[in-house]
Amino acid sequence: NQYVQVQLNLETIDDAVLVPFEAVQTNSKGKFVFVVKGNDTVEMRSVEVGQRQDDNSIVILKGLKDRERVVTEGQISLYNGSQIKIVKNENEDG
Repeated sequence: NQYVQVQLNLETIDDAVLVPFEAVQTNSKGKFVFVVKGNDTVEMRSVEVGQRQDDNSIVILKGLKDRERVVTEGQISLYNGSQIKIVKNENEDG
């Protein structure tokens, strides 16, 4: 007998976005992320989350578009419209 590990894809969700788990924050109104805008400010945006993944990401069902950048560290001091300086972007070369 051989033991194996399998992963089943039980559901496909159209237009879902994966983000790092640490990007999702919670307040009295629910779950949200800080989205990086073009002028290096942030927008606090409500999101609907799905299942957490094994790679420490989480599915965003509503509230975020593909390719939008989200803040993953330092959210505690941010508010809607905060000016930010990006020190590391894991999804871009260089």
